[in-house]
Amino acid sequence: MTHAAWAVAACMGGCGVPTIAPEPGIGGDPPSIVVRGDWDDLDAAAVVASKRTSLAILESTSGETQRTFTYLASDDVEFELTARREGDRIAASARGVQRRDLARERDLLSVFARRVHDLAGVEFAPNRDPAPE
Repeated sequence: MTHAAWAVAACMGGCGVPTIAPEPGIGGDPPSIVVRGDWDDLDAAAVVASKRTSLAILESTSGETQRTFTYLASDDVEFELTARREGDRIAASARGVQRRDLARERDLLSVFARRVHDLAGVEFAPNRDPAPE
């Protein structure tokens, strides 16, 4: 089998949306991370995370030091991403509501944390996590 034929055969079983590289520093169960970031960038990060992970934002709740975003997957599983202000840092965690899905929880948290970090201290930044085509 030629290299091209092997690549096509291999792709038939598993090609699709590229995987999301996990953000270093994510740990725990449910997964959590602390990143340097600006509180006013959380909405922008939540939208990028929604698009990149193909989850719809259902609602968000806001307090003085905590924000929670609720997302819905196409299989009707809800995910909650909670962010807490800790000085100049944001502590964030994600978890499935009806059932746990550690891979999707980490993907959601990875994209969110990267965007919060990228926007820290600047008005705009290139998006390292474009939505899948």
